Amino acid sequence: AVATAANRTWIGGAADWDSSNANWNPADEPDSDDIAIFNTSNTVDLAIASQTIAGLTMSGGIRLDT
Repeated sequence: AVATAANRTWIGGAADWDSSNANWNPADEPDSDDIAIFNTSNTVDLAIASQTIAGLTMSGGIRLDT
């Protein structure tokens, strides 16, 4: 079987990317088999020490601080 990554879109506004599922649509924080999508003009701080994702899409003026 072929596995495909699931898209998880940030809806958390200008906030910390922590372990909250509420900041994502659908409500599930991206992990190693998901694509994290940021498409707004917010600043998001990566607030957890380590995050593994399958892919990253950034557009709309997003700023992702690590």
